[in-house]
Amino acid sequence: MDAYCHSCGAEVEAYELVECVSCGEYFCEDCIDDGDTCFGCNESEVEDVADEEEYDEE
Repeated sequence: MDAYCHSCGAEVEAYELVECVSCGEYFCEDCIDDGDTCFGCNESEVEDVADEEEYDEE
């Protein structure tokens, strides 16, 4: 059964998709990092950490 990556739309076999541990959507191996987090969630986490560091400096 074919399925589609939530990010890039690539058509892949359903068993090849990986669930993001943050948002719960399914992605192909090209759109998810080694920690099973999609790039969108990964970027959000990086921005949140940067915002927290900025707040701590004030």
